[in-house]
Amino acid sequence: MRRAARTRPEVRTAPRRTLCRDSYVQRKPGHLVIGNVSEGEPVRVLCRSASGHSSEILGLRAFGGIGWIRTRVLCH
Repeated sequence: MRRAARTRPEVRTAPRRTLCRDSYVQRKPGHLVIGNVSEGEPVRVLCRSASGHSSEILGLRAFGGIGWIRTRVLCH
């Protein structure tokens, strides 16, 4: 887990979102799966990949860390 990311200003101000369906959390887009988040869990979106297909999130409950998920599982 990257502790430096927790002190970035966007972590405090990033919008809170929920998930529309379950998703695996990856360390980096397309890499090792490090956890999962369930439908309805709140997350904070930190940034998006250049392609927009993946979003870096800060999990607020079960996951409790920073990782990447598919952008399409976020509710709008």
